[in-house]
Amino acid sequence: MVKAAEIFKDTFRSSDILARLGGDEFVVLAAIDSEESTESLAIRLQEKFSASNASQNRPYDLSISVGLARFDPEAGHSIEDLMARADCAMYEDKRRKRTREVFSPRFVRPRIEAVA
Repeated sequence: MVKAAEIFKDTFRSSDILARLGGDEFVVLAAIDSEESTESLAIRLQEKFSASNASQNRPYDLSISVGLARFDPEAGHSIEDLMARADCAMYEDKRRKRTREVFSPRFVRPRIEAVA
């Protein structure tokens, strides 16, 4: 859990809000400018987890499931709505990964999963 928190801290800017919700769930509130996308942030986070797994000599890999939700100030949604949409997207990401693993013939190392 400590390593996952370090990766999150290393990935995002000091102006982004990073919080642990409990257990292995984290949330990030990041201001995205016109040159960035939520997908690019998720890719950067996944790359940091992959780099950590490659550089560490652990008997397991850290992995992450990501749920993205964009805030639209015109829509009038609450923070609860935003969190619920991100949560649904995260569980969809988890489901897709499990489906790929079931059909993947390669050896899968044990992993510890953090969610955002």
